[in-house]
Amino acid sequence: MLWSKAEKARLKILYPQKPNAALAEIFGRTISGVANQAKKHGLYKNPAAGYRRPHYYNINFWSVKEVNQLRRLYPAHTSTEISYIIERTPTAIEGKAHLLGLQKIALWTKKDDRQLRELYPYCLVSELAKILNRTKNAIKLRVILLGIECKKPPWTNKEINFLKKHYHQTDSRQIAKKLGRTISAIDNKASKLGLRNSRLWTKEEDAVLKKLYYKCNAAEVAQKLGRNADSVYNRSRKLGLSKTNYWTKNQIRTLLKMYPNSTKHQIAREIGRSYYSVMGKIQTMGLHKQNFWNEKEVRILKKLHRTHTYQEIAQILGRPKSSVQGKGVGLRLIKIKYWTDKEINFLKTYYPHNTTRWIAQKLKRSEDTVYEKARVLGIRKTKKHLSSLRSLFIAYQNSVISTKKRLFQRL
Repeated sequence: MLWSKAEKARLKILYPQKPNAALAEIFGRTISGVANQAKKHGLYKNPAAGYRRPHYYNINFWSVKEVNQLRRLYPAHTSTEISYIIERTPTAIEGKAHLLGLQKIALWTKKDDRQLRELYPYCLVSELAKILNRTKNAIKLRVILLGIECKKPPWTNKEINFLKKHYHQTDSRQIAKKLGRTISAIDNKASKLGLRNSRLWTKEEDAVLKKLYYKCNAAEVAQKLGRNADSVYNRSRKLGLSKTNYWTKNQIRTLLKMYPNSTKHQIAREIGRSYYSVMGKIQTMGLHKQNFWNEKEVRILKKLHRTHTYQEIAQILGRPKSSVQGKGVGLRLIKIKYWTDKEINFLKTYYPHNTTRWIAQKLKRSEDTVYEKARVLGIRKTKKHLSSLRSLFIAYQNSVISTKKRLFQRL
């Protein structure tokens, strides 16, 4: 968007006095656009004319009291909840917690302990970690704390004789239930003893294999059929099953027809393949889009980019959203959502007595944007509102902290 003569004349007057950010808002342009135009005309900032270099960073150091509060609250509360008490942004709280090495600690419930006692003798630590949504080290520490017995009891002569007698003609799953061990433990012991399962494949098992082969891996199919993964793999080869899905001539023809004017997602839905499959085929065939932007389309984009979304502009121009967005970035078009008088009045009225999240939802802006605007306007939460928030956390906070102290003392 070219600068008019009136804008250039006004820029020559205002540039020595005001910072580039303020000039960008006045002219409705980007900061780099203002700086480039000033450079073309040889303009400079003049402190004698009233220019003062803006301080973009407001360094607000953490006090000892705030650090102690953060150490006490962080393990059991979210960053948003702590931000209401300490009066800092959630981003600042997360950054300080990272510097202090603080971590969230999930307490063990009675239900978790009961599950761990029941499953530990029969499941691997990695499987337990997925089931209980915890780390392997957490599982091992809890096992030691609860005094759970060794999870791998030695095989008795009775179990080995039972395995030798029934392994040839019985499912590993049935033997595992009978002996109270995992399927993998049964297969590993049989392999060490040199046993082989000579059980023939039934028609029902073949049907299940054909149905699940393209959806699951060999280990998952083996677990459902009560066989080992090697048996499933060999049987799938005999049945001629293959996961390689080759492109047909009709699919390639459809790709060539749609690609110049359609997105990869649309082509994938039409052909019945994944987005990555379509993208890989396009690269393999060396296809390129040569749909250049003309001057008319660029003018429409510059005119509408402030008042319309990229999706709406894409529908008007008949182009994909990614193409319009990429062109906007190339032209350095920035969507600036200015604060209206109505929004500022709403913020001044409700910010002192309500949560930042509620105000952000009402104004359809981010929490950080609302918090920063309130800071610039000098609006703060009332003491009554902050005390009401603190009272909600005190009882829960004390109970959680005492429980964690007991846990660390036991460890």
